Amino acid sequence: MKIKILIMRIVWPFLFFNLSLFAQEVSISEIVEKASPSVIRIITYDITGAGRGEGSGFFIASGKILTNAHVLEKAYSAEIFSGIEYYNKIKILKLDKEIDLALLEVDIRNEIPLSLEKKQEIRPGQRIITIGNPMGLEKTVSDGLISAVRGVPGVLQIIQISAPISPGSSGGPLLNLNGNVIGVTSAMIKEGQNINFAIGIETINYFLNCPDKPQYLLPAKSRILWRAILKRVTNVVVGLVALVFSGAAWWIIFPVFIIVSIFVWIFKWAIKTVKKLIQKKSKKGKNTYELEKESEKLEQYNEHEAYHEDEAVSLKEGKNNFIFYCWKCGEEIEVNLDNSSKTTKCWKCGTVLLIPKE
Repeated sequence: MKIKILIMRIVWPFLFFNLSLFAQEVSISEIVEKASPSVIRIITYDITGAGRGEGSGFFIASGKILTNAHVLEKAYSAEIFSGIEYYNKIKILKLDKEIDLALLEVDIRNEIPLSLEKKQEIRPGQRIITIGNPMGLEKTVSDGLISAVRGVPGVLQIIQISAPISPGSSGGPLLNLNGNVIGVTSAMIKEGQNINFAIGIETINYFLNCPDKPQYLLPAKSRILWRAILKRVTNVVVGLVALVFSGAAWWIIFPVFIIVSIFVWIFKWAIKTVKKLIQKKSKKGKNTYELEKESEKLEQYNEHEAYHEDEAVSLKEGKNNFIFYCWKCGEEIEVNLDNSSKTTKCWKCGTVLLIPKE
């Protein structure tokens, strides 16, 4: 009897421990299976089309991706890869460098978002899971514990974790054993041993409640030819500068100076040519305008002269002449009162004048 009791005391704890481990393994594998499709890989490029870096992210709503701000630093364009989808048209809804978070928007497709933890209960010793793309290895899973909760309460929540992360893991989800997001993996300390950090759920909720400030990234395949040429030119210039200042090829300064001088001369010549063409065009337009004005003035003058001659003839024929002055220009006007017309016209300014009765 005593032997049976002894066996039961030894066997039952052992069986219970193994069953608990098996249940935990099943739970973690289920969490990973559900969460992995929501995790994406981000590749960014500079203006020349050269790759800047890689990172991770995850869907938190339909068409909305949460990641780190430093993943998109100085990015001219980007590409996003999920399990089966590819995204090239990317809009940054908001980005905060201070708390290192960014929210992206892509075309809505059949992506499954992850749920954010509502309780926000984060304690040291709590078991966690991370999923990311370290060194480009997609959907890599690691687990560990929350080592500490740091930062400024109510402002910035930093979670120190023991789950291993590497370059490329930044922006991936930090999950609890309920499969909910409690953080975004963001950094590691190379000098330490497995000292890694994530942005906590409190800071995530604060960031998501901030107003949007949309900005667009250009498609990664855009302006390939121009970007390729710019890249080659940049490489050549950098190489020449390196040679000049290295001292190993000081003789290259003179040909470089000649080449640069030729380019400067061509550039100046092009600017002068364009200026001359613009000036000719404007001068031609100006001359046409002046000719039209002069023609108009000449017509008015001829009209006035013809009227004046007609008036002069009528004045010579008449005897009862009257002189008054134009109210507009002050010119002396002479009319024949025998004429039945009640008005006359100033020959100088063309103003129509009433002929005084007296």
